[in-house]
Amino acid sequence: MLRTTQKPGQQVRYESTTIKVSVNDKSQSSLEKFYPATINWSPVEAQLRKWSNLLRIGKRLTVSIIFKYQRGTHDDDPASSTRRSKKRRRVTATTTMLAERDEDIAAQEESSGRPCSWNLVYELMQCKVPSCQLNSDWCWEDPHDGKHYKLREPHLERLIDYVDHDGKLEGHGDVPRDIRQDLVRESQIGRY
Repeated sequence: MLRTTQKPGQQVRYESTTIKVSVNDKSQSSLEKFYPATINWSPVEAQLRKWSNLLRIGKRLTVSIIFKYQRGTHDDDPASSTRRSKKRRRVTATTTMLAERDEDIAAQEESSGRPCSWNLVYELMQCKVPSCQLNSDWCWEDPHDGKHYKLREPHLERLIDYVDHDGKLEGHGDVPRDIRQDLVRESQIGRY
């Protein structure tokens, strides 16, 4: 089913695509991929092939594709230009910093030919489970038992370094062993 939340006449620009493939079998963990530009269908296809036998035994596969768009600027909207002439637009420090960040990300992605590593890590590790008891924006979900472990800034920085040094991070199962061990240890001593 395709749903859109765009209002008629609203201008938008493409931001990213998230693909989630899941099966109603507790022993199988979902596959979730984030793509800020070109979609790599290979991991999705591989996962669907892996689960093809589950279809034959009555399991249900779900493929969710989310195209994320950002509202376009009002520069092209004639109605907003008349409002601008009546009100002076303030340029805040936050707006300036966000614009600089976007430029840095675009430059990094263009020079490397890959998505920005910190953006990839933050998106992949973002906790999307509303019932998560950790009240954290970012969690590592153990693929074996589904337990959540809170990711703090040092953990995220280590994951970013891992990706920057050509480490593969396509899902929670790809988190390096040393980071996993630290997360489990910190959770056991109550430092989360």
